[in-house]
Amino acid sequence: MSGVSGPSQGNYSSEANFRGGVRVFKESLDGYKTSTFKQQKDQYVKAMSEAHEVILESAQRLGKSHIQKFKEDYAHFQESKSPRDIANLEEDISTLQGEETA
Repeated sequence: MSGVSGPSQGNYSSEANFRGGVRVFKESLDGYKTSTFKQQKDQYVKAMSEAHEVILESAQRLGKSHIQKFKEDYAHFQESKSPRDIANLEEDISTLQGEETA
């Protein structure tokens, strides 16, 4: 056998962190899009940044793909917060959600 076995406790934890990070990021991005208050938008961005870090760390442990594009798109969002940046992040999150079961 090639050394591949069932999910270890570490992988389970990383997968749970990944799923949670994706969920929080998506909810925060949705909130950011609909909010009209700067202070509230700032809080959503803070939550997105924290979720972004969780996603990156857990994805690296799990060998998830598409992370580099998500990382780059989030960097662009932080600079300009344009509608195009938001659309790119929504696409990235959709892709990452598809990877939750992969």
